[in-house]
Amino acid sequence: GEFHFALPLRLLGAVLLVLGSCWAFTRFVVANSFLLVIFAGAACLVLSVLADPRGLVRFLPEEQRDFLFNGRIFDILHDDTPVVNAIRKWGPVQLLLAQDGKQAEPIQHLVQNMEPEVLRLVLCRSFFSFLPGPLRLLMLPSEQLSSETLEAKGDAKETTVTKVTENVEEVPSVEWIQNFLQVRNQKKQEKIKYPELMPLVASTLGLQLAPFMAYGRSFFRWVQFVALTSGIGSLLSAGLFFHDTGRYALQRAASGLLQRSVVPDARWSKVAAAVSLFSAGGAIVVSIVCERCKRRWAESDREGR
Repeated sequence: GEFHFALPLRLLGAVLLVLGSCWAFTRFVVANSFLLVIFAGAACLVLSVLADPRGLVRFLPEEQRDFLFNGRIFDILHDDTPVVNAIRKWGPVQLLLAQDGKQAEPIQHLVQNMEPEVLRLVLCRSFFSFLPGPLRLLMLPSEQLSSETLEAKGDAKETTVTKVTENVEEVPSVEWIQNFLQVRNQKKQEKIKYPELMPLVASTLGLQLAPFMAYGRSFFRWVQFVALTSGIGSLLSAGLFFHDTGRYALQRAASGLLQRSVVPDARWSKVAAAVSLFSAGGAIVVSIVCERCKRRWAESDREGR
C-alpha cells in the first residue's frame, strides 16, 4: 500500500512541542528559582487556612457573616431600603433641577430638606475636583491647587468659579443657587437649535386624519339632525296625548294590538305624554352634545392645519 507522511509528522511535531515546552519550563525555573520558594510559602499559607479548625468564616466581616447565617431569600425580595434611600436622597435634587430659578421660596424649601453634602456635591464641586491628586497636579501648577474652599461668585447673568479644590465646606446660599439655575437654564435654551416636535406631530396627524375628520363631522351632523327631528316629533306627540286626539289614537292602537275594545283612560295618555316629553329632552341633549363635538372637531382640524 501507499505510505503517508501525515501520521509520522504529526507524532514528531507533538514530541518536539512537548520536549520544547519542558525544556523552556526547566530553564525558566532554573533562572527564577526564587519562584519555587514563593509558591511553596503561598501553598503553606493556603493549607494553614484550610486546616484551621475555626473555619474560613471568621475572616469575613460581621455584616457578611450575618447575611450568610441569618439572611433569607425573603430578605432580598423584601428589603428595598437601598432603593428607598436613593430615591429620598436624590429625589430633592431632581426637584431642584426642575426649578427655573425665578422663585426663591421653592428653592429655599428644597435646600432646607436636602443634605449639605449632596447639595455641595451636585452644585459646588466641578468635574476637575473628582480627578486624582497626581493627575490634577499634572494639569495645573501646584500653587493653584490648595486646600481652600471653592468660591463661586454669581450674578444674574454670569457664574464664575474662581478656585478649584476638592473639599467644599460652605453650603451655597439660596440667592447663589437661584442665579446658578437661571444661568444654567439660559445656557440650556441657547443650546437648543431645533423647534419643538409637538406642532409638527399634530400637523402630520391632522393631515393623515383629514378623511376621518370629514367623516366625523358628517356623522355628528346627521346624528344632530336625527335628534332634532325626533325631539320635534316627541313634542308634537306629547301635545297630542294631552289633547283628546292623542288619547283616542292611543285607544285605537291598543285595541288593534289586543284585538278587543279598550276604554279610554286619561292616566295612560298622561303617561304617554310624559314619556314623549322625556324623549324630547333626551333628543335636545343629544343635539347639544353633537354640536359641541362638531365644534371641537373643527377646532382640532384647524390646529392640525
